Amino acid sequence: MKRRSRIRIAGSEVGLFPHSLALNPRFRPEVQRIKVDVEIEWEPLRRNDALVALENALVEISPNLRRHECFGPPAYRILRGFDAPRDTPDGETAQIELPLALAHLLEHLMIDTVATLTGEVLVSGATGARWDSRQRFDIFVECSDVAVAPLVVRLSVSWMQAVMAGRRLDGAGPPALELAHRIYARSGRGLDPTAWARRQRRDPRQVASALRWLEKNGFVRREQDLVYYQTERRAATPPRRRSA
Repeated sequence: MKRRSRIRIAGSEVGLFPHSLALNPRFRPEVQRIKVDVEIEWEPLRRNDALVALENALVEISPNLRRHECFGPPAYRILRGFDAPRDTPDGETAQIELPLALAHLLEHLMIDTVATLTGEVLVSGATGARWDSRQRFDIFVECSDVAVAPLVVRLSVSWMQAVMAGRRLDGAGPPALELAHRIYARSGRGLDPTAWARRQRRDPRQVASALRWLEKNGFVRREQDLVYYQTERRAATPPRRRSA
């Protein structure tokens, strides 16, 4: 019988959420945060191997995950590898909750997406378990430009869903984030996607697929041969470094 595997976003919003400051002392009170209410079901046969394989697949998509600082409980720290048992401080093997581990991975994907898209170096996040369900979690990630929050959520969740289901990323692959970053950085100035693909030695078909995905999700608009960032940028807090 096939094991159940599902990730669903029950809701997302942006705000200061003062109560979330208690979840991570690195949160900056003045910086807005994306809040995602996520429901996750995942029951693989070989728990640790499945989690490590999932982490490795996500690193292939988002290599900067290897550079993240992770201050969560030891058993839930990301990218520990096959040879690093997920032990508790007292030396006993931890019985990790896989839905929580995946929610924490999604938090890191969102952190990396915010940082790559906006160019910020310090982006902090936190994942909180909910009292009403063992499969529901609240994820908070700093995002000083709230206009990019919908793209951050859609792209990060698309990556996680595709890896969990063993599907291809298609237009939501890494070129979408790279292209979105270049368009975002140019703000009011248009970007020629054909010229960009040539300079970056990217497959024009992949770039065209990424561009269609970004258009569909309302991040960019076309004007003749150029593409533009769809929404006015908001002032950002000066960056420093990443953490989670």
